[in-house]
Amino acid sequence: MKFAKRTELIKSSDTRELLSIIGFDEMISFAGGLPAKEGFPVEELKGIAADVFDRYGYRALQYGPTEGIKELRKMIAEINTKKHGTLINENQVLITSGGQQALDILGKIFIDEGDSILMEEPTYFSAINAFKAYYPHIVGVETDLEGAVVGNLKASIVDYPEAKLAYYIPDYQNPTGKSWELTRKEAVLRVHQKSGVPIIEDCPYSDLQFEGEKVPSFLALGNMKSVIHLGSFSKVFCPGFRLGYIIAEEAVIKKCVLMKQSMDLHTSNFSQVMLLEYIKTHGLEANIKKIITIYKKKRDIMIQAIKDYLPGSVTYHKPKGGMFLWLDLGKGHDSRKFYKKALEEKVAFVAGDAFYLHERVSSGLRLNYTNTSDEDIIVGIKRLGSIMATY
Repeated sequence: MKFAKRTELIKSSDTRELLSIIGFDEMISFAGGLPAKEGFPVEELKGIAADVFDRYGYRALQYGPTEGIKELRKMIAEINTKKHGTLINENQVLITSGGQQALDILGKIFIDEGDSILMEEPTYFSAINAFKAYYPHIVGVETDLEGAVVGNLKASIVDYPEAKLAYYIPDYQNPTGKSWELTRKEAVLRVHQKSGVPIIEDCPYSDLQFEGEKVPSFLALGNMKSVIHLGSFSKVFCPGFRLGYIIAEEAVIKKCVLMKQSMDLHTSNFSQVMLLEYIKTHGLEANIKKIITIYKKKRDIMIQAIKDYLPGSVTYHKPKGGMFLWLDLGKGHDSRKFYKKALEEKVAFVAGDAFYLHERVSSGLRLNYTNTSDEDIIVGIKRLGSIMATY
């Protein structure tokens, strides 16, 4: 069989491959970005499911509009209007089959072969894969603890003035856990507004804030002419429902709808009405607070274990929210080689090289703390410390 060239561009996900071994042979996993099962409102959803069948009947199992159920789109618009202080209506919302589909749709409507796009580096590896399928020239934008480095961004736009888009994860970033500072966001937004290069801000973790002041989104600071905002219910509700959304100008949404029709016609009606009725009955705030309490505790346990069991040469960034912690083994270390040693000792994580646009050695690695028991977090970090002692 002759496959399309794009199949050779897509890197296999370490996380996806590790799912086949996680849970067996005493493997402790810090690899996947899986939410904690304790945060799933199982009992509440049992009652909601019965109500859905009583209220909607067969309509919950039928085909639906590509844009998504109007009442849910209106609710998402209202929630985000309140959150961002920017007036949003349901026609500016498209419901997607998870945040990943949103990336694929945007790649389809914006990127022609050879187009330049900007992506912060390191970044979410599945976003790299989603955009690579359309043969762009991807330009890495340097980041530091406060966000994209403005000088590097300006230079990139000078070199590639016709860039189609820039992709950022400004809140509790995957993989680093970093959050952009307000002054940096404002400076980056000014660069984009002046150049006309739109920002795609991917915000699946923004509600998972443990501490600190809330920094306004790019959408709040700018407008839909310069910003496309992506959200997801996978991290604050249930990932198995596969519910995400795009907020953008109506002209953008109309193009997205056409592309989505070629993918799956529409997002699951059943998932949509389950979420709709859950929010109407329970709201999201109480469960988000519960999730934050769980995750903050796990983050603190992981950091204390790092202090107790890893050498002082190792550095890390303390995330103020989200699901990930970035650990740097130090100069001269290759986290890919360390990853192979760790698997032998029944510990899994994602090596840092997976999050860069081009092949390179990375001393960093991503640790997820949300889907591992408190006890296993300590045991897993202790195992990593033992490997470091002989590595």
